[in-house]
Amino acid sequence: MRRTSHRRMGPPILAALLAVVAAIALTDFWFSRPVIGASEDHRLDKQIELWIAELSELDGYERWKTADWSKHPLGAGMHGWVVLVKDKGEELGYLVIIAHEDQTYSLLEFGSGPYPLYGGHSSSPLTGTEQQPLPEPADRQPIRLYLGPLQSYWLMERGGRWSWHDAKTGEEYPAPEESGFPYSILTAPPFPDERWREAAIRSLAIVRSATTEAFDPFERLSWLTSEPMDAEDRSMMGDTIHQALRDGRRIVYVTEIADGLVTLPLAVTGVFRTADGDDLVRLEQDGPRTFALGALAQLGRFYIMG
Repeated sequence: MRRTSHRRMGPPILAALLAVVAAIALTDFWFSRPVIGASEDHRLDKQIELWIAELSELDGYERWKTADWSKHPLGAGMHGWVVLVKDKGEELGYLVIIAHEDQTYSLLEFGSGPYPLYGGHSSSPLTGTEQQPLPEPADRQPIRLYLGPLQSYWLMERGGRWSWHDAKTGEEYPAPEESGFPYSILTAPPFPDERWREAAIRSLAIVRSATTEAFDPFERLSWLTSEPMDAEDRSMMGDTIHQALRDGRRIVYVTEIADGLVTLPLAVTGVFRTADGDDLVRLEQDGPRTFALGALAQLGRFYIMG
């Protein structure tokens, strides 16, 4: 058998080739909208309107009753949308929705206030160190990258350099050191459908609640040396959070984001028991963000401050 010789491509050539291939893939896939038929789009819009109507009955969401909204596609590899709610051009909040394999929809998170997830304030993000607006215009339209609860980013390319920024605050996060960023993240296998279902908010019918004012987790750092709450029994965890807030104690939720490069502590400002027995937890990050307790318990830890 005749042997054919070949030359291994050096790192610069290989990296350049991979960049070209990845850029083509990004253009064809990540900048395209989810492909849905007219009937599915109509069903999705009806479901969005139902959720907005339910949310408008909650404290802090009253203006949603007469507000307008628009939906925008999310990545990576998910059939999902962020819905931005506005009243006469003023941003009032957001909700995040995902479509399942059986063509049903789930609500993953929601929030109110003038700084919504993927809102206009965060699409012109800040540098992570100096917190100043980035001077160069983006090379292409930013990607709304949604990898799960609190793993929401703007992915941007400026001057050939890729960066990712918090989709709530606009803060730039450090990029992974491997040369494949961001393609390694964009091409990673998406969450299985059952995991999205586990993270979903199943009901907005609130039967019990405990709330507190927002605070800065860095004011007191006792949570750094505390033991986290037991996450095994979610119902008991919800009861513990509820009682702690009623007693006036502060709770900090801590998770790792940006591929594990950033530790993010957030104040817990509310817990809500729903009619189906689940608990929702409200966190503070430039305004309230509410998630299913089960989703947060999988991704981080709760600490009751002494």
